[in-house]
Amino acid sequence: MLTQRFALFTLFSIPLACAALQLVICLQCRFASHKTHAFDLITNLAASERTRLQAVAKQCGKVAQTIQDRMDALHQSSKTCAQSAYAVEEEVKRNMDRIRAAVAERENQLIAQIKVLQQVLD
Repeated sequence: MLTQRFALFTLFSIPLACAALQLVICLQCRFASHKTHAFDLITNLAASERTRLQAVAKQCGKVAQTIQDRMDALHQSSKTCAQSAYAVEEEVKRNMDRIRAAVAERENQLIAQIKVLQQVLD
């Protein structure tokens, strides 16, 4: 009698999984509420899920590497852009210094001409 109960308990405690719902089920539920669903032993589903997760992990690794490569390229572009901006800023400063010098020189010329005119008129 005890052996029959243990056998019955073992029969109903077989680790099954409903493949459709990705849910652990007992044997009784397999033939009741999940009778039209595909099922397999948890160990079999675990193995296939492990394989699938390893493939996902590999793909994630590839995506992570792609992202890292793009970040490195962006960082390099950013450095190049910053260097170019600094060079342009320095060039603008040099040109503005030349313009200021030219304006100052022209101012001095005009003042000199005005003084000459003032001397003629005096």
